[in-house]
Amino acid sequence: MTQINFRIKEDIKENAEKALKDMGLTMSSAITMFLVKVGREKRIPFEITADPFYSESNIRYLEKIAADIKNGKATGLLFDNAVDLVKLKIPEPTRAAQIEALLSAQKNCFAVGLTTVADAGVEKETI
Repeated sequence: MTQINFRIKEDIKENAEKALKDMGLTMSSAITMFLVKVGREKRIPFEITADPFYSESNIRYLEKIAADIKNGKATGLLFDNAVDLVKLKIPEPTRAAQIEALLSAQKNCFAVGLTTVADAGVEKETI
């Protein structure tokens, strides 16, 4: 038998021990199972991914938006109740424009084989 020592935050250890106890396992047996699986499969036995929010390209994008906001440039983003304020300035479409838009949407849907569209948020008058 070999002994392995490593450091881990106390709360992580405690949470793991509680979960393992509920499964009838000890920390030692769980780590042994993990290491056996790594040795057999030559891989980490679960998926490890990075949150795309923290990708370099997204961070650069967010930094640009923050700089634009700081410099007073419009970003195209509407925060909080700004959407409602903008909606007040957009004129209601005419009935003819609504019909034209729906017929155009129907044509596009049919072109790709989509025959049914449901939107619980659409008012009866809109349809």
